Amino acid sequence: MGNSLRDDEGLGPLDDAEDLGIRGGRRAALPRPLAVDEILARTGAARSGPLPVAPFRSLRTDDRARTGDLFVAVRGTVYDAHRSIPRLPGSGVLGVVAETAPPAGFPLPWFRVDDSRRALARLEHGRWGDPGARLRVLGVTGTNGKSTTVRLLAEVLAAAGEECGWITTVSRSIAGKEEPSSMTTPGPGELAEALARQAGQGGSAFSLEVSSHALDQHRVEGIPFAGGAIINLSRDHLDYHGDLVAYRDAKLRLAAHLVSGAPFVIPASPEFQGDLPAGWREGLRGPLLGHSLDPARLGLEPGGTVREATLDAAGIAAELEILGERLQVRSPLRGRHNLENILVAATLARAAGIPAAAVAAGIARAPAVRGRLEEVPGARGRIFIDYAHTPDALDAVLGALREWRPRRLLVVFGCGGDRDRGKRPLMGAVAERHADRVFVTSDNPRSEEPGAIIAEVLAGTTDPARIVVEPDRRSAIARAVAELREDELLVIAGKGHETEQVVAGARLPFDDRSVVAELLALGTGR
Repeated sequence: MGNSLRDDEGLGPLDDAEDLGIRGGRRAALPRPLAVDEILARTGAARSGPLPVAPFRSLRTDDRARTGDLFVAVRGTVYDAHRSIPRLPGSGVLGVVAETAPPAGFPLPWFRVDDSRRALARLEHGRWGDPGARLRVLGVTGTNGKSTTVRLLAEVLAAAGEECGWITTVSRSIAGKEEPSSMTTPGPGELAEALARQAGQGGSAFSLEVSSHALDQHRVEGIPFAGGAIINLSRDHLDYHGDLVAYRDAKLRLAAHLVSGAPFVIPASPEFQGDLPAGWREGLRGPLLGHSLDPARLGLEPGGTVREATLDAAGIAAELEILGERLQVRSPLRGRHNLENILVAATLARAAGIPAAAVAAGIARAPAVRGRLEEVPGARGRIFIDYAHTPDALDAVLGALREWRPRRLLVVFGCGGDRDRGKRPLMGAVAERHADRVFVTSDNPRSEEPGAIIAEVLAGTTDPARIVVEPDRRSAIARAVAELREDELLVIAGKGHETEQVVAGARLPFDDRSVVAELLALGTGR
């Protein structure tokens, strides 16, 4: 059995970064061999066993892989690769990095480290030539809004004349080639390769979405961030982190990856006041800045806030105050939650030294991210696809559309299986509070029974007359679209950009946008 390193983002095996050749018409940067002295210096390892016969050309984390001559034994959430070590002699592996002492008589060179995940990341960036040091890398974490904020920052950096790449949950742009993403924050090998390709093609900047899983699993170890931000914090991923404090503390670890003098922007909210991890503030090496849509909450603390704002169906116009300066911004993005994303991007960019004019220009031209309040045209009313899959995100999206004063607001949503069950009744309550008609259905039920998930959602509701239960997601969307009338709004929430539905271990093709388009083509809802 191999080590698949899966987590809440559905990660697959960490990739070897060997034999890259030509990708997308561009020559990829190529990794270099790692000598013993460099391995020891980067990881703090203690070496034992025979000396390696030559520098290691490639890394391997999965005993099923066919290439990779230095095996890094990582403890995954599903499988501990240390269990694979007895099978390694004769497999092509020429050395081992592990957190334990070698078995008696083990014939291969052994590098013992305190943390294999940290070691893996440091080795990957080393073999790619530490590409992050050649780029201005800005990192963004938070519960909601990360993808949009990363794209805002990428446009701001581009407006400042930077050749900027990015990676988000939805898409990535590396060395000018844009393509869909497979996960929020990739493994360290993939990250190091992406940064190397960006720098190797003349890039100068990178905007990166950083998940709490990535921070907890040291995937961004070895990246010198020139600035970082936390957008917000609300309930999510507690199936992995255990509680909100541990989830918050994982996000605060982004600060540990900032270079000297780099700004760190965090919410001016109670969750980030008072009882923070011991020694956390003392570890900061640059300015700590707050952000809040409410100037009173920001108080006299330095950072960013909003002085005036107009939010409507056409977008956002706002006057921001950042580090004591006023900045007028306009954006086609909609909703108060996107005003928060804009504020965070603007605050981080200005604190990192980006000129105000470039900040305003980048915000003005930043497009909406796919699956984030994305409108599907052609219905009698207006239909939006959104990724909102937490109580706060659903509250923000439905609240924003309620401000447009529709005749009725309809919502279709479900909750994912094998994830935090505590948020299910909370999402039911949010949907019922905002919407006139609530269609409760399946999201990605995974290994759980859809009916059991729906029952937990319904536990948060009180008015059965406004609720339709339809476990089949396509049927639920069809019923909602059929009910939609002029001057009404429908939100189909939870999956956003996703093109699959995970049911009983199977990944089935399913795209909310395509389903709506097919229904409208058949005449439903026109």
